[in-house]
Amino acid sequence: MPSSTIQSQVEAIEPAFEAFAAGRVSFAEFLGVDPDALARLLHLAVAQLQVGRIADAISIIEGLIALDDGNYIFHQYLGLARERGKDYSGAVAAYDQMLARVLGRDDRAVEQVEGFLLRARAHAVLGRVELAAKDLASAQGLCVNDDQLSEMTAELVRMLRGAA
Repeated sequence: MPSSTIQSQVEAIEPAFEAFAAGRVSFAEFLGVDPDALARLLHLAVAQLQVGRIADAISIIEGLIALDDGNYIFHQYLGLARERGKDYSGAVAAYDQMLARVLGRDDRAVEQVEGFLLRARAHAVLGRVELAAKDLASAQGLCVNDDQLSEMTAELVRMLRGAA
């Protein structure tokens, strides 16, 4: 391949690489991966979870995170998959990552509540009552009214009462 062809290919990819290196685009965007393909992979992971193939689901989701680490949904599903596999510490870590991507974003208030509730549930299962209560309070503090809290809140309250 002539050096001029190589040089033109490098020049063509340079702006995209710079955007990736600066964190303005995900690895998936840099590679030109179709967002619909990522969604299909997530659906496959969910299907794997539904049939009890937890390790396969986790592998798929971890691959998705490698492609688009900034996508909070991937971290949320990793937490759910780890919970299904009874890896509650791993679930807490995944929910930490989920929350890191949605906290402070006004357009993600519902996701913040979900993240706190999910992490509270994992903390409660681990017997970390104080941390679970703190996350529950954070979730409640984000809600405009009690009707916004899901059935998960009632479940957490029952779990916390049982752990106390």
